[in-house]
Amino acid sequence: MVGGLVFIGLVAGLAAYLCSLDYRRTVAVNGNRREQRLAIAADLHDFVAHHVTGILVPRTRHLTDDILTAA
Repeated sequence: MVGGLVFIGLVAGLAAYLCSLDYRRTVAVNGNRREQRLAIAADLHDFVAHHVTGILVPRTRHLTDDILTAA
């Protein structure tokens, strides 16, 4: 009887330990995914911002030159 209870206690303890390991792994994976997504978002923002700037600066310069020559 006591041996059976000890066995059940060990199995329950092992199950709780394995559940805690799974939870920690899930939290770590989600944290890593979040970091990767933020890094990708920052890189994408920089890429788009530089390209848009590269498109707008020559156009703005052209418009500014037209305004100055018209005056």
